[in-house]
Amino acid sequence: MTALMSIGEFALATGLSVKALRFYDDRALLAPVDVDPHSGYRRYAPSQVRAAVQIRVLRAAGLAVEDVKAVLEEPDRMPALLEEHAEALRRRRDLEDRALTLARAHAEGPDDGAPVVRERTAEAVAWVGVVMELHLDALDADAANAGANDQFGALGEAAVAAGLQPAGPMWTAMRPGARSATTVEMVLALPVAGEVPPSFAAEGFETVTGVLPRRMERYAAFTAGEQDVDLLEDAPGGALPHPSMIALMEAFDDDAFADAELRQIMADPMEGRIELAATVRELEG
Repeated sequence: MTALMSIGEFALATGLSVKALRFYDDRALLAPVDVDPHSGYRRYAPSQVRAAVQIRVLRAAGLAVEDVKAVLEEPDRMPALLEEHAEALRRRRDLEDRALTLARAHAEGPDDGAPVVRERTAEAVAWVGVVMELHLDALDADAANAGANDQFGALGEAAVAAGLQPAGPMWTAMRPGARSATTVEMVLALPVAGEVPPSFAAEGFETVTGVLPRRMERYAAFTAGEQDVDLLEDAPGGALPHPSMIALMEAFDDDAFADAELRQIMADPMEGRIELAATVRELEG
């Protein structure tokens, strides 16, 4: 009969701690060949050393426990699983390298290419809009963008049907959600010429209307997809705020910005030009 090894001897031989061996036993990765029914002592066979070393190698390579288990149970899948993991590592390393580049840039402080915040006088304009609810704990950015495009289309059709003419570029604005702290409402707005009829509605959507008063506003502009701006779109949590948004928020005192509505204006959709604007104060006239 082959001499069996105590868990301590097996740990010393393989480099896996006693705690790790118990963990892998519980996860059905590496079960001892014998467990004393009275003492509960685990014993391992020398032939299990290779499997233990393989587990160490795979875990050191960064594979999750479930992936290690799949490799052990289906050795033929190992090449494919390892390549998938290697590709995931390449993507993560690329993200980390880009994040380090951004972190170094932040450490160096603003440069000559920092976003510029300007002020302008804007005339009063009526607007119509629809409200889109976003659930932050289950947000699908691609689905949200597709939904926003559909709702903007429905809003435009409703405006045309009501005899309203566009009076400028569309914009979006955020406001707290009515249902919970983990929802926000995105207002999709279209400025229009003339008086909006009280009966205006975009069928099937929550419709809102209003008037932006004559105002002094601060704004910053950028072009979506600029090659020299890496927003880490592939990072957990999605893309970073654009530097222009950060600059605009910093141009206000905290108390002043609390009452300001940040509008993201599609200034030139064909060119990808976006303006971020917030009212400084309302003007007479």
